Amino acid sequence: MSEKKNHSISPSSKQQDETRRHFANNLDTIIKATGIGMWDWDIKTGHIVHSGQFERIAGYDDGEMPGADTSARDKLILPADRKHADDIIAACINGEIDNYETEFRIVCKNGDIKWIQDRGAVAGRDENGKATRIVGMFYGIDRFKATEAALSAKLRMLDIVSGMSGLGTLEWDLLTGKLKFDDDFLLMFGYKENEVAETFDVLDRYIESEDFAQMSRELARFVSANDKDAVYSKQVRARPKKGNFLWVVATARIVEWDNEGRPTRIYAGVLNVDKLKRANSFLIDVLSTTVEFRNFESGEHVKRMQNLTYIFLRMMQDEYRLKPDLIETIADAAVLHDIGKIAIPDSVLLKPGPLTKEEFEIMKTHTLRGCEILKSLNYVPDQEYYKYCYEICRHHHERWDGNGYPDKLKGDEISIWAQAASLADVYDALTSDRVYKKAYSHDEAAAMILGGECGVFNPVLMDHFKSIHHDLPSLIAEMSTKEKVH
Repeated sequence: MSEKKNHSISPSSKQQDETRRHFANNLDTIIKATGIGMWDWDIKTGHIVHSGQFERIAGYDDGEMPGADTSARDKLILPADRKHADDIIAACINGEIDNYETEFRIVCKNGDIKWIQDRGAVAGRDENGKATRIVGMFYGIDRFKATEAALSAKLRMLDIVSGMSGLGTLEWDLLTGKLKFDDDFLLMFGYKENEVAETFDVLDRYIESEDFAQMSRELARFVSANDKDAVYSKQVRARPKKGNFLWVVATARIVEWDNEGRPTRIYAGVLNVDKLKRANSFLIDVLSTTVEFRNFESGEHVKRMQNLTYIFLRMMQDEYRLKPDLIETIADAAVLHDIGKIAIPDSVLLKPGPLTKEEFEIMKTHTLRGCEILKSLNYVPDQEYYKYCYEICRHHHERWDGNGYPDKLKGDEISIWAQAASLADVYDALTSDRVYKKAYSHDEAAAMILGGECGVFNPVLMDHFKSIHHDLPSLIAEMSTKEKVH
């Protein structure tokens, strides 16, 4: 007895059939909702069938679009784009391609120009391989083209501005170590593409060795930390092909990672700040040196003050987590520590002998008068730099035990930069000629500081000072030599 086969349809098959019927019955609604126009072109007869949405995209009501042949198509496409559209259709007809995707402009019913994306595919060919039928769809993309145009304009503007402002970019492949530089970067330093470093490890030819060593260590830590939101920035001295070094600010960010989340690529921008840096240094030198000359002191005091502050902060960089860039900024700020002396009367400031109690009280006000001068500045572009200037100006006469002035601060209530500037000021005052005294020798000055004759300082600062004070004159001379070379 033969076994009857069960041809019943499974519930899942029934559900799929119902789904297909649903979409078939509602196809026009779905197409209308997506905004896609459809067309079907019989190549032999030239007859073109358009969907209602196709006509609506062109600004017509359903059934209103004139003609349904190639002449109507030619009128629809903007003349400037017609050849491009015709070449693609010809390639389909001749069998060169089976489908395509392109963009062109159409002329709407009201005369407006609209960008559309057109996609088509060959639906039939004759025995010779010529297309007999092409079907397709198109979609209005005006808003995308407007965004694209705006982005293109911004990129052009950025390209122009970057060239004007001295902004160059580079790409660093962390897997190979290879570097790629843009034209603005090469122009900034006067090199050709084949003259610059190909890998990061030889970049030290183009950056001052000390700056490169610091930057290498910091970048290694930056990459190791792998913070996707972090940005690395450092001010360094770069070597152009001709002339003296340039001050630049290098800013970098990780932009690519491998499948395991390890950094593989960095993008960096390099901004030429040389003129700004030198102009800023010049203005600071003029202002601070004015104070020194009014006090009948050498303008070299401000440079020694800057260098000593730098040296003392470097000694404590590990304990206080001070980055090299920050130390340089603070050292620059230290030169304005005595700006308030501009407001001190000559009878007090230039007195050759000891000050009376009343005169000393007047002299002490130079800390507060300096802060008033700094606060009176209408525009301070670098708030961080201003903060260091202000705190050093106000607190460089405070002492660790609270016996300083003007605020009687104690211990770490005094910022570490004010503490370093305070020691720098004391040391240089002792080892320099002043209107009221002759200079002490280095050994005499060191003994007075370590013996507590100049007030109480931070024990950590004193430990470092004790360990390096014998080398201090040579360190100062070395930094002064570097300044003259640069």
